[in-house]
Amino acid sequence: MPVQRLMSVSIVALAIFLFAVACSSDPDPTPTPVADVVVDARIQALKDESDAKGLRFLSREEILAGAQREGKLVVVPGFDDVAFPAVKKAFEERYPFISLSIEAVSGSAAGERLNFDMMSGRADVDIVEASSDDWALYAENGLLLPFDYEAMALAGELAISPEAILYTDAGQIPFFGSGIDVIAYNTNMVSAEESPKTWEDCLDPKWKNMIAVDTNTALPGLLGAWTEDQIVEYAGKIAENDPLFVRGITATLVRMLGGEI
Repeated sequence: MPVQRLMSVSIVALAIFLFAVACSSDPDPTPTPVADVVVDARIQALKDESDAKGLRFLSREEILAGAQREGKLVVVPGFDDVAFPAVKKAFEERYPFISLSIEAVSGSAAGERLNFDMMSGRADVDIVEASSDDWALYAENGLLLPFDYEAMALAGELAISPEAILYTDAGQIPFFGSGIDVIAYNTNMVSAEESPKTWEDCLDPKWKNMIAVDTNTALPGLLGAWTEDQIVEYAGKIAENDPLFVRGITATLVRMLGGEI
């Protein structure tokens, strides 16, 4: 599958996936045939604005029609595979005209192989979980088509909040899920009373040389709760505590449990 086709299918499939999990205004899952898609004045005005910005705008009807033409969806999500059967069942009940395939790719090595396959056009996949580390890589290799997610969300064509759209050097990046990051500590070395309870607690000089920080940092996830300037300031302060920079949660936790951290 050529890369350009891969990502154009991906955007259509991604949008239809969003409707499956988030949109309940239309109980009829039957897509509008391509020939019957009518662009009203409001949608046309939004399309024109997006065109002026060099971006693409699709209505919900166009998304559904495109999904009907494709008829299949291959997803490599970031959630646990125990949820795969339930997600597949719910999706195909709402969109019976789409065959959903969910595949698991775990670990840094497997993720890097998938990236190489996408860049070379060998990957037959529509939706992938992409960390912030990969955004620039995808943009440089033409894997992110310039859709105006914000305008589509504001118009109600995508069932996501416009606030979930982040502007980056790679383009508009929508956040379709959420995660929870916690502070973990070795209970044999630190008591519950002494343990850090907040982000600010980790700045205490008593933790100098005692904290491990994943280079795939969780700090960008604070956008919205904090400003960009606050995040940059915090990153500088945590660096003053000389943390151990690590890559990978599992290996880090093993080292922590072994008393190294």
